[in-house]
Amino acid sequence: MKKIKLILAILLVAILAVSAVRISWLDVFHIPGDSMEGALKPDDLIILNKGLYDGVFANLLEKAGIESHPQVNDILVFRRSIADSDYYVKRCIGLPGDLIGIEHGKVRRNGSLMEDVPTIRHLYRLWYANFPSLRTSLENYGIPLFGPGYFRIPGSVYLYLDEGQRRMLSKEATIDSIRLERTDLFHSQYGMASAGGDKMTIIDSMQAFIVPYKGWEMVLDSAHWTCYGNTILAHEGFNIRGAPGSGFYSGNRKIKTYVFKNDYYFLMGDNRDLSFDSRYFGCIPKKLITGRLVCTIH
Repeated sequence: MKKIKLILAILLVAILAVSAVRISWLDVFHIPGDSMEGALKPDDLIILNKGLYDGVFANLLEKAGIESHPQVNDILVFRRSIADSDYYVKRCIGLPGDLIGIEHGKVRRNGSLMEDVPTIRHLYRLWYANFPSLRTSLENYGIPLFGPGYFRIPGSVYLYLDEGQRRMLSKEATIDSIRLERTDLFHSQYGMASAGGDKMTIIDSMQAFIVPYKGWEMVLDSAHWTCYGNTILAHEGFNIRGAPGSGFYSGNRKIKTYVFKNDYYFLMGDNRDLSFDSRYFGCIPKKLITGRLVCTIH
């Protein structure tokens, strides 16, 4: 009887220890989609360090005046709103106060072109003389021919490739040439149908904008409201009414500027044209970032 009680006690302590670690430091998440494929695969499990930004340990550090902040190229897990029960995984591209712009899938940060990490994928067009030979070459490199984004027209195919894959295929005798493709032109000509049958709108270019940061006093004009209005309403807990041209009001008080309460981050998937990310739903405040990737379990 004493031995059984000892075993039960050990199991209870182990369960409490694991629970404490998950609440305060580490957690396990499942990868639901392919927007980060290359760095992460669908159905991967990831070990997440959430002690930096979320949980009991992070709160204790913050009260002690010690804060950790995401860095560029960190892979982060986050929610899109406080009420959201779904979690997303993307790469951190822009920090609070950064000037971010996108030119045909290539990101400029503070005026300089960002170097892609090896797992980032872009759309390429491959020309070939013999399709079966091309297919064999792709199979030899473990590149799925009929994966997301695949499109074939006479004499060429479109595929999403990372830089390593592009370099390997550029040496293949079965491929006549390979070229980076502008996704806006590709989609305007061929398009990709959504589940509803409509063509998907792919954002591969964005005019440069500032990632909002705590304490930034922004002028409320039509341009800034178009860019940041949804962010203020969704994440700042501040109700502004009005419209460009007629002024902006908080209650009955007309306001000309707004001061941001939170730091924000611009996040993108590595599969640039297959990722629903900050280009579509905007920047994410730090309070919605759960943690940073530690490792993966395939």
